[in-house]
Amino acid sequence: MTSRWRDPERLLLPPVRAGLALVLLTPLVWAPWTLYPVPVGKAVWARVLIAAAFALWAVLALLRPHWRPPRSALLALLALGLAVAVLSAVFGVSPQHSFWSTYTRMQGIVNAAHWMAFAVVAASVMRTPADWMRFLNLNLAVGLAVSVLAILRYALPEAALPLPGREGHWPRIGASAGNPILLGAYLQAIALLAAGFLVRSFCRAPAPAADPRATRGERRRAARRARKEAARASRGDGLGLRLFWTATAGCALAGLSLTGSLGAFAGLAAGLGAAAALYRPAGRGRVSYKQLKLPAIVRG
Repeated sequence: MTSRWRDPERLLLPPVRAGLALVLLTPLVWAPWTLYPVPVGKAVWARVLIAAAFALWAVLALLRPHWRPPRSALLALLALGLAVAVLSAVFGVSPQHSFWSTYTRMQGIVNAAHWMAFAVVAASVMRTPADWMRFLNLNLAVGLAVSVLAILRYALPEAALPLPGREGHWPRIGASAGNPILLGAYLQAIALLAAGFLVRSFCRAPAPAADPRATRGERRRAARRARKEAARASRGDGLGLRLFWTATAGCALAGLSLTGSLGAFAGLAAGLGAAAALYRPAGRGRVSYKQLKLPAIVRG
């Protein structure tokens, strides 16, 4: 017990990751006791958790340099965007509104700074593909719940659901987002991510290039290791996960259609086009069309 308390990684890393995971629940959060339940509830929930996770991570990074932010072009671009936004706010018409926004929006520079901190912490503590897969699958689980609530709101408008008030843009559905446009933007990202994982699970990883200096025995051993790794990857993307990704993508698309948001549909089309354009030069390998078929339970 004493050694556990003396080890900062064992003490601080789990609550940091737990805080990041709880932030993913933001789309389901609202505060009915406030004047603006949806924006205020979500902002308070996310900002408190991000601030707590950032503080714990800062202590961990100070004590263990391994957990400091990695070099990342994406983080650099996010920081540059935040810096430009700060300059724009300082020299804008209303710096106060630019920094703090309003209760009806809860955005502004303060909000952007919190999400920048979220990105820094996530990039620092999610170091392996397995870490990111667990994190993103949790995000998809939340997206599935949001999608199901949106579908239920449309199918059972009078039912007692854990959702804020009545729909203000009926028959367009805002559900837990409180706004059809915001819900559509969220669900198109969920649909793209779930579809990407599903397609990826049917793709064969490219064989590693053989070292011309290796002996025949070394090449055979490398080939055996590659086959074992491919088998482990195939087991990791089993039927259960594929059904989960299929259900998530389908429900997200159904929920997206209920929002009636043309911008979200345009974003979905743009995302699919970008993925198709980038997949061939950067993908894992070619898709076997005999493999690219859903289980019978999904087809039915």
